[in-house]
Amino acid sequence: MAQFNTYSSASTPLNNADTLLVYQSGAVKQATMGNVVSLTADASRWTLVSSSNYTATAASASSITFSNTTGLYAGLPLRINIASSDYYCIIDSISGGTVNVRGPAINIGTISSIHQGKPEQVSEISFFVAGFFATNTSTTLLATEMQSYYKWRAAPCYAVQASFITNQADGVSAPKMQILAGGSRLIADNSNTGVTLTSAGSYAESTLMNSTNYSIVRGDAMELEVVTAGGDGNAADLTATLTLVLA
Repeated sequence: MAQFNTYSSASTPLNNADTLLVYQSGAVKQATMGNVVSLTADASRWTLVSSSNYTATAASASSITFSNTTGLYAGLPLRINIASSDYYCIIDSISGGTVNVRGPAINIGTISSIHQGKPEQVSEISFFVAGFFATNTSTTLLATEMQSYYKWRAAPCYAVQASFITNQADGVSAPKMQILAGGSRLIADNSNTGVTLTSAGSYAESTLMNSTNYSIVRGDAMELEVVTAGGDGNAADLTATLTLVLA
C-alpha cells in the first residue's frame, strides 16, 4: 500500500460516497464519508454511559439504579435503548444511586445501552389560558378559550414531561389536564387521562409519557385538553409547559 503522502489531494467538496481507509479489528478496511458523518453527528450529541455504571433492569417505570452517577445531573437528557428501540427521557432528580427520569416507562425490558445528551438538546414550550378554563371538557382549549394556535415547526423531538400551574384552584373537585400533539395524548399518567390539578400556585407534573405518542414531528398541531372538568369550574389562569428532548 502506498504511503499516504504519495496520494494526490482530494478535490473538494467531499461527498458522502467518497471512500477512505480505516483500521478496524486489526485490518485495513474501507469506509465512506457518509459513515463518518453519521458517526460524528451522533457522537456530537450523545455519549455512551458505561454499562458498568448502572443496573440493566430498571428499578421502576421511572428510575434506574446507578453505581456511578459521575457526569449526570437533573435536566440532562438520556437515550435509553431497550429491545433495539430508543426511549428518550430527562433526569428529574438523583438520590444516592437512584436516577429518577421523566419520559416513557422504562421497566419494559433489559436496558441494552444508555447515552447521555447535552443540555442544549432540551427545550420547552408554554401555553397560557386566561380566566376559567375547566368549566367543561374540551380538546380545543387553546382555540376555544384563547383563540390561539400552535404548530411545531422544528426538527423531530420527544415530549418527556408536562407541568401545569394555576392561579386559582377549583373549589369542589380538581380538573384533569392533557397536552395533545397531532391530536394524540402525550401524558401516560392515570391511564393516559393526564395530570390532576389539585391546588393553586404549585406545579402538577407528569411522571410518564405515552411511548406511542410522545414523538413530535414538524407540522404537529399542539392543543390542551380538559379531560375532567372541575367541580365548580372556578379553576383559573392556567400555564401548561411541555419539556422536549431534541433527538
